[in-house]
Amino acid sequence: MNGESFPVSIPVLARLRAETRAEHDAIETVLDLVSGTLTLGTYRQTLARFHGFYRPLEVGVQAVGGWAARGLDLAGRWKTPLLEADLQALAASTITPGDRNEIVSAAKDTFSKRHRWTTAGGDDR
Repeated sequence: MNGESFPVSIPVLARLRAETRAEHDAIETVLDLVSGTLTLGTYRQTLARFHGFYRPLEVGVQAVGGWAARGLDLAGRWKTPLLEADLQALAASTITPGDRNEIVSAAKDTFSKRHRWTTAGGDDR
């Protein structure tokens, strides 16, 4: 994050989008989903990996509960149903349990590093 301050009046999602733009751009560059070299197989694999990441994340977020009481309607923001529909439309099966374990492990490592950084005094807006 770039350390800019934002007025309190900016909605949380807009602020999140603005403050994570660099990270989103970096991911989009690595995934290379808009180039002319993307194959159907690579696209299916990317969707399956996203599914392997988002499904356990969203299950965990749902388990916390109480979102509506906090004024947050997350139902329309879930990625898993959209990814599953896309995978089904592409006649692709979801990733294997071994692949899922690898992806979940990598996600836990990423979140763990982020947590250590923020608790060590990093910028945790």
